[in-house]
Amino acid sequence: MGASRESYKISSRLKYYSGNYFWRLKFIIIFTFQSLVNKRDRQLFLKDNFYTPFNKKYGCKLFGHKYREEYEDDGYFCTKCYKSISSKEFLNNTRTKKIKSIL
Repeated sequence: MGASRESYKISSRLKYYSGNYFWRLKFIIIFTFQSLVNKRDRQLFLKDNFYTPFNKKYGCKLFGHKYREEYEDDGYFCTKCYKSISSKEFLNNTRTKKIKSIL
């Protein structure tokens, strides 16, 4: 999944441009965002460059993870930061949360 969305990342585009960093970044953000015609492409651009890095650094630490079950593998993943955990670890985390809420 990551290889098909590599063109949406600003960091991968910065590798191939030369010149001043600020002007490169400004050019890439403005013209890439304008060239994305579909609403879905714009959402992927914002998600790959702003939402997911924020959630990896700050969001999930402040507001908590939102786990969903992976049907192919035996485990769970966070929908915000894409962290994967095993089903045993997930059950242990939920069990400890329930015990803390009771006490």
